[in-house]
Amino acid sequence: NITGTFSCSNPILNSIYKSVLWGQRSNMYSVPTDCPQRNERLGWTGDAQASAPTSCWNMNMARFYTKWMRDITDSQNPEGIIQNINPTLENKFSSPGWGDAGVIIAWTVYNFYGDTRIIEENYNTMKKWIEYMRRQAKDGLLYDVAGYGDWLSVDKSPAKPIGAAYYYYSTKLFAKMAAVVGRDNDAIEYSTLATTIAKTFNDTYADTVGHYPGNTQTAYILPLSFGLVPEQNKKQVINNLLEAIEKKDYHLSTGFMGTAHLLDVLTNNNAHDVAYQIAARETYPSWGYMVKSGSTTIWEHWNSNHLDEVDPSMNSFNHIALGSVGKWFFESLAGINSNPEIPGFKHIIIRPRPGGGLTWAEATYESLYGTIHIRWELKDRAFLCKFTIPANTSAMVYLPTSTKDNLIIFESGKKCFADKQYSSNIEGLTFLESTEDAEVFTVEAGVYEFKIINSAKE
Repeated sequence: NITGTFSCSNPILNSIYKSVLWGQRSNMYSVPTDCPQRNERLGWTGDAQASAPTSCWNMNMARFYTKWMRDITDSQNPEGIIQNINPTLENKFSSPGWGDAGVIIAWTVYNFYGDTRIIEENYNTMKKWIEYMRRQAKDGLLYDVAGYGDWLSVDKSPAKPIGAAYYYYSTKLFAKMAAVVGRDNDAIEYSTLATTIAKTFNDTYADTVGHYPGNTQTAYILPLSFGLVPEQNKKQVINNLLEAIEKKDYHLSTGFMGTAHLLDVLTNNNAHDVAYQIAARETYPSWGYMVKSGSTTIWEHWNSNHLDEVDPSMNSFNHIALGSVGKWFFESLAGINSNPEIPGFKHIIIRPRPGGGLTWAEATYESLYGTIHIRWELKDRAFLCKFTIPANTSAMVYLPTSTKDNLIIFESGKKCFADKQYSSNIEGLTFLESTEDAEVFTVEAGVYEFKIINSAKE
């Protein structure tokens, strides 16, 4: 059943969102098929893990992924290999980013629904996969297996660093899940292993000025997204990513793996306007190019309509992988997020991010606790934001502010913040802190309606 809705003031983004949703609706039959129309129609793991968060925003996927994780477990071979396709009878080599779906899907489901059963049921599957990679890695640390790399990217990224990055990422997530289900010894062991893998990764692949092999967008995106970049190097790596994007005239050049993390990395590293430029592009390669070319679902290739350039035996106009952009619509443009420390939307993070010329955005999500709704708009030089926090939950709210001077914030018509001071006259609302770009409040369940103005402009 449908659990999420999204709309905004940009018609192109609305069409992209509809294409993502229609692609999901036509691919979720028993397994997350890569496409519904050609002779495959198989549960390709790389496509599925890339689009899993978006899928969970759009629909209630808990039971669906629980079933598919059983297919993954049933198809795992004695060595621990998680197959590229599930279910399958073949015991083939598993590609990095594909086999890792056995860990990433479990983590995604846990975060959306707060249910540890998917971790417990597939715990040994995940552990066997990590141990398989550890045996294949040099000295147990550098997993230099190429596999498919950043599949169907515009700019080809070296594949072995991608494999090493996913080895770290799966190990890190598994350590977190071990802690969640009380496997403390495993949590310590695999957390320590992840830390050592990260050091080896950077010693092997990073230079002194934050470059990673290939200098492609994906080469920077995955280390940033997975938490591989040392804190002291992050600024330089982000700058290198922005340079790679600028060289493409603010178009993406990513494939299945990089695209799933691109916009989140930019937004979360103070480059939200760059993320928006990429998302709203209408020329090749972009989602908008698909829409302007008449698509109603997301393509397999960025240029699937170029039939003279794409192998017709491996071309699809309805594929789920590049639909991973939907996650960013809900979490960044609209601003609904689950707190990763308190999963299942028991504690919600509301963080709308205006930008890129948007004048409004709106989203709903039917969580297990009830409907979460948000709508924000820019109107008459004010920022208006109304949202609903369901019963038995609470939220942290980041209200975007570009300046702290002459700032006045109203909630339901009552002044709650002015002259850099919080007025505690609003029930259920508590001021927490002032950050560089937001005023942060905690709120109890209820409906809130904020208005932010700069009095100097009135």
